[in-house]
Amino acid sequence: MYKRQAQVPLNDLANAFDITFRGDYLYNTVANEGNFRNILLDDAGFGGGPLTDGLEQLVLYSSHSLQLGPTAAPLLSADADTWSSATDRPGGLTLAALSPSESDAGQLLAVGDVHFLLEPYNTVHDNGCLLYTSDAADERSSVDLGGRRIIKKKNTE
Repeated sequence: MYKRQAQVPLNDLANAFDITFRGDYLYNTVANEGNFRNILLDDAGFGGGPLTDGLEQLVLYSSHSLQLGPTAAPLLSADADTWSSATDRPGGLTLAALSPSESDAGQLLAVGDVHFLLEPYNTVHDNGCLLYTSDAADERSSVDLGGRRIIKKKNTE
């Protein structure tokens, strides 16, 4: 049975979207760029969809895992060499998730790490490209927020 846990204050918001932030930290002793807290993700860990299309590799620097309810979908998943401090077991860890798109409250992207968005980490691999989608541009025909890709905004008229 899925049980919601209020381990961090952010869960008050995330629980409404069927996502819970866990109070752990993740580590990988195999592939980590010299720091076991760095979690490297490649195509095998990407969920399908426009947020991960065209990405090759991401690095999360202080990630926590997410617990998902039955309606949330994983977007980034750790490999079998990534461990959780809460369980001291590897595998089965979600690092980012999307709430259902048909929700009246809108769709939520939950990521267990914010450091990958900040300088200088946002310039590593494809970190600066993860959130640059066509939805980010409301009044322009395309968006380029400093990343390496430009996605044309869909014409909804």
